[in-house]
Amino acid sequence: DGRSDVNSRASRENLDDVGFLKAVLQAVAARYPVDTKRVFATGISNGGFMSFRLACDAADTFLAVAPVAAGLSVDLGPRCQPQRPVSVAIMNGTEDPLVPWKGGNVSALGIKRGATWSAERTYEKWIELDACKVRFDEPEVNNVADDKTSLLRHRAVNCAAGAEVRLYEIRGGGHNWPRGAKYLGVAIVGRITQEFDGDEEIWRFFKSIPTQ
Repeated sequence: DGRSDVNSRASRENLDDVGFLKAVLQAVAARYPVDTKRVFATGISNGGFMSFRLACDAADTFLAVAPVAAGLSVDLGPRCQPQRPVSVAIMNGTEDPLVPWKGGNVSALGIKRGATWSAERTYEKWIELDACKVRFDEPEVNNVADDKTSLLRHRAVNCAAGAEVRLYEIRGGGHNWPRGAKYLGVAIVGRITQEFDGDEEIWRFFKSIPTQ
């Protein structure tokens, strides 16, 4: 997923996960109706890092990605040169105990899992890659007072080929899917924001992206 400093089987054996996921798409499209011009990727944590990898290395296949609780890794970020503009919606918590908002080492239960750029640096990189000309912030959302989180959405538009880049700054949020299921305690993964539904927001974002 772009973190070569992680001692995983994929890294050790140089497995082609990008090629595998493109092959999965081809296999599905051979059996079912698929609009191959409108293919998207999303995922949380490792899946978020993999979504960034697909945006960088398989832009010919993936029109937009929505990584959750992930950033551009220090390995992938400098070499990321997508073949075409890719729309990106980044959803990260400012108090994520595993993938730090300000960047640094990714860690789980004390085990280091590579290093990542900060959420803001990742956002800035995609603005540069997509040649976005206009950027603005939407008003902060804090409709659910007792979840101890709020949402500030940063947006960059007027990008090449109609792309858009977003950063969902989940203030007080942790390593969780927005309004997702609780899978571990707050002490381990932080708070789950209730300010918006990650599923619905990502689908609205994907639907809004024009076909190139």
